[in-house]
Amino acid sequence: MGEKYRMTSSFLDGFEASFTKRECILEGKHYPLGYFAVEYLTVDRTPLRALEKLIPIFNEEFTTFLSARDPSSAALAQQALNAVWDVLIQLPVYQQLARFSGGVHNLLRDMKESPELVDEMLTTGTGRSEMLHEWLGRLAKLPDSVCDFILSTQKMLMQYFEDLPARKPENYALAFGRYKHEVTLNYQMEMEEREDDKALPEPDLPQFSFPLQVSFKTVTDASRKWGFAERIEFEEIFSFLHYDLCRGMAAGNIPRRCECCKQYFLAMGAYDTRYCMRIAPGETVKTCRQVGAHRKEKQRNGTEFVRKEYQKVYNRLRGRKNRGIISVDEWNRQVAQAQELKAQALAGNIDDTELKRQFEKM
Repeated sequence: MGEKYRMTSSFLDGFEASFTKRECILEGKHYPLGYFAVEYLTVDRTPLRALEKLIPIFNEEFTTFLSARDPSSAALAQQALNAVWDVLIQLPVYQQLARFSGGVHNLLRDMKESPELVDEMLTTGTGRSEMLHEWLGRLAKLPDSVCDFILSTQKMLMQYFEDLPARKPENYALAFGRYKHEVTLNYQMEMEEREDDKALPEPDLPQFSFPLQVSFKTVTDASRKWGFAERIEFEEIFSFLHYDLCRGMAAGNIPRRCECCKQYFLAMGAYDTRYCMRIAPGETVKTCRQVGAHRKEKQRNGTEFVRKEYQKVYNRLRGRKNRGIISVDEWNRQVAQAQELKAQALAGNIDDTELKRQFEKM
């Protein structure tokens, strides 16, 4: 990226973050790998919808300023840009970069005071002209790129990560590789179909590669130990989120839907964590993890009850068979009936009271 595309010295032009084996470091604060990817899977879409309306307004006012270059057009363009930025900093990552607001709020004033730079921006083929178009292009596609990340990641997690045999980095790697291969293969097939029928829309292919600038630095972790970190410059939010997601999976961290509240959370350390730490739906104090633990214990107790009651009726029937009270055929029929009742109870189709009543009749 470099200074070639710098306009505002803010996230609107890209930003840098550092990555260690366990953490992402953004603006001096440490976050677990995968943290920001999960934040966007649960983000409120209202700011994104607002940006879809505000960014075209800014583009229109900015174009007017480039032609007029007077105080009035500069003020209107700056006002429109400020509106965009004020919405952006409601979103994760942008919130952490809010200290760069000065570069945004002073952009049009700085441009108005440097007419020779604006002339160069408007001269086709110059570096600043390329810089301008790159910047406006990244800004225009920002809301769609975030939505694309959310939708493609949710699809990937649901179709390829739900039924993994184990929650380990190697399983995550295999699932991601399968997802990437099948998505690319489907894209190629759809492109071949499009060659035969030009009326078909061009298919979308999730982005898997990005331009990055990487260097290395030394950092301290929470225990104040020194280590190496990758210092990476990102041109756009999508590349950062994808990188954070994949680095998280490599460390054993994966976005997962809570079985209680159904929202995504970061399951860390390759553990088969099924519940998050949010306040559970309908609760005021208990978290989803606490409610889930209670449900698990209740389910375990319920399962033990069903099996104990089945064992009682099985032993009773076997005793009758051994004493000649019932025939072998009758024994087989009643045991099959008891097994069906046990299966119905374990599946939750009949409660404990009904199960016990049915067993006592046998």
